[in-house]
Order: sequence, then C-alpha cells, then structure tokens
Amino acid sequence: MNEPTDWTFTEKPVKPGWYATLHCWDAQEGIFPGSNYWDGEYWDESLPFTAYAGPFDDERSAEQWADDHDVEA
Repeated sequence: MNEPTDWTFTEKPVKPGWYATLHCWDAQEGIFPGSNYWDGEYWDESLPFTAYAGPFDDERSAEQWADDHDVEA
C-alpha cells in the first residue's frame, strides 16, 4: 500500500481501513495523533477528528505514521 504524504483536513475517507488520525478535544489542550478504523461510513470511535491520512495495512502502521507526522512535535 502506498504511504500517504500528508494529512487530509476535509471530507471523510472513501475507502474502509485503518487511518492515522488527529483529534482535538479543546484548542487549549492541543492536537493528538492516533489511529482509528473507518468502516466506510463511520469511525470506530467518536473522537473529534480534525484530520486523517491513509488507509494503512493495519492499526500499528497507522499509529506509527501518525506519531511520525505529529503536527505539534
């Protein structure tokens, strides 16, 4: 699978799969990297997602990419 080059800040993913994600509970707390599964209609978790990248082959790959591309690091 081709690795993404950047975060997507608009729309929702088209393909189901594991995605690197950014979520933000509160602007003062900052943005947190993570990973989540997109089933084609909904995310597995109801976090306030602000961006995504992917899809990835598995959860670990998505999580690693998110950590490596943390916008606040």
